[in-house]
Amino acid sequence: MKPVISTLQKVVALAILLIFNIGELHAQSKKAARQKEKIQEVQKLIDAKRFAFKVQTVQPMRGGSINITSDYELEIKKDTLNSYLPYYGRAFTAPMNPTESGLIFTTEDFEYKVEKKKKGMKNITIIPKNRAQYARQFNLAVSELGYATLQVTANNRDAITYTGYIAAAD
Repeated sequence: MKPVISTLQKVVALAILLIFNIGELHAQSKKAARQKEKIQEVQKLIDAKRFAFKVQTVQPMRGGSINITSDYELEIKKDTLNSYLPYYGRAFTAPMNPTESGLIFTTEDFEYKVEKKKKGMKNITIIPKNRAQYARQFNLAVSELGYATLQVTANNRDAITYTGYIAAAD
């Protein structure tokens, strides 16, 4: 009688293991489906030139990383570039208007170029034509899941780097 119980225990244990493995495989396939959907969404936003880069942290050239709690972003809507970014760092010339201390401006005259890199990465170069006093160039590196790093270079300020993510423009 003892061999029958041990065989029954083995069958039950095997069934329990199979049930948990099937549940785990189902969760993994759901996660893969969500990731694939996110990759397609990010690609669609970049191709349409209609997205916002939402800032989470700022890394000035001099000093440590700063976590951002307010809603700062770089927004692109087809033919409009709206920069609402904070600036921490050294400016070589002071602005005439003290409210112009950040990288805050809107322009319709800019160049937009997307370059595909390895592993689904995309480099987006944005050059504002008539706002050189604020920023000479924006370099946005975007992962396939939408995580991004923005590097801003200017003529009269230290370079600055922002990290965040890509989202649909409002």
